[in-house]
Amino acid sequence: MRKNWFYLFLAINLFIIFWFWWQGSGILFRTSMSSAFLAIGRLMGLLSVFFVLLQLLMIGRTGWLEKNFGLDRLSRLHHLNGTFLITFIIAHPIFLALGYSANTGLGFFSQILDFIRNFEDVLAAAIGLFLFLFVVGYSLYLVRARVKYEWWYFSHLFTYLAIALAFSHQLGLGGDFAGNALFTYYWYLLYAFVLASLAFYRIFLPLWNFKNFRFYVKEVKAENEKVTSVYISGKNMEKFKIQAGQFMIVRFLQKGFWWQAHPFSLSAAPNGQTLRLTIKNVGDYTSTIKLLKPGTKIIIEGPYGIFTENFSKSDKILLIAGGIGITPIRALAEQISKNGKKAALIYGNKTFKDIVFLDELNNLSKSASLPVFHVLSQETNPNFKHGHIDLDKIKEAVPDFQQRDIYLCGPKGFMESLVNAFLKAGILPDKIHFENFSL
Repeated sequence: MRKNWFYLFLAINLFIIFWFWWQGSGILFRTSMSSAFLAIGRLMGLLSVFFVLLQLLMIGRTGWLEKNFGLDRLSRLHHLNGTFLITFIIAHPIFLALGYSANTGLGFFSQILDFIRNFEDVLAAAIGLFLFLFVVGYSLYLVRARVKYEWWYFSHLFTYLAIALAFSHQLGLGGDFAGNALFTYYWYLLYAFVLASLAFYRIFLPLWNFKNFRFYVKEVKAENEKVTSVYISGKNMEKFKIQAGQFMIVRFLQKGFWWQAHPFSLSAAPNGQTLRLTIKNVGDYTSTIKLLKPGTKIIIEGPYGIFTENFSKSDKILLIAGGIGITPIRALAEQISKNGKKAALIYGNKTFKDIVFLDELNNLSKSASLPVFHVLSQETNPNFKHGHIDLDKIKEAVPDFQQRDIYLCGPKGFMESLVNAFLKAGILPDKIHFENFSL
């Protein structure tokens, strides 16, 4: 239901933008083709800014938006919004150049150069345009190349610089703002709303929580050769609102760590005293987690995510994990069992030594009547299934899986194949809950 409010927010703002634009530029459609091009160019500029501000809300981890859509859905909206954004950004100078060149007699590219040389703040706006294109292009490369999280994070900081460069250009030269104080105030209000949301969730709230909860590293424990758990404690931990299945953006204030913040899921249900993160060594940053020292202070953003028990539709649940994707699943298994719901867990790994939380899962299986089924893909073991998790193995382990809510977490290919299989099996999308495990 809250998603509908966001869509209503979009519709209202787009209506306002179109209305003001038509009041200022609509008359141009009744004069000449070149004037019509100018009007379209202005509209493209207005929409560019609006969709840029939407991008900031989506990548800025604004809580009021993220808690209703979740990380995965918000990421998809972010990519879709980016497609519209790039279209509008590129179309803006093209239509303006076509409109102006018909009156000045300059060629298309000469007119673009004239904008940059002789129009106030256009050079800064042009730099901003190239920065936007760089961020989008580089982001696509990072996703495909599976480059480290921090490179994605730092590349997106250029978005803020691009907005700053374009700000004075739009209000100084925007024909629809000239003589229209109401539209100008609305535009300032739009910026203020977005920047205030970012400042609150990215700066104020993490620092407020740091002051109130005094988060610190209590213990660092090796789970196996590649996986390390970090136990976090603090002051009044029972008041920190977080649920099993959620994740946090964590910044360890220790030399070599403080300049990076990374997302990690809880690997145990919160108990009011400690929070546990369990992290696999996949290179660079994660390889140094074992070097964290007890007592290290921590700044936490979040919690984030809707991968929680609250979104289940029934009292019967199937949990499926692949590799280190067990971290939020392990926390969910504990919380669901405490609440008396019927659950089963299927856990896939390459080999026996890759299994994380084996003893804990065995204890959960015995004490909470939660069946746990292990599947190994690269090793045979008389106590476990061999191969990959697929519908046949799921049917064998949990025959009534189609009547359950299904929670999945693991590598991207693992996730995609299972989601597609469940949809083909007739399971409704709103009963399939998933969180992509990636850094």
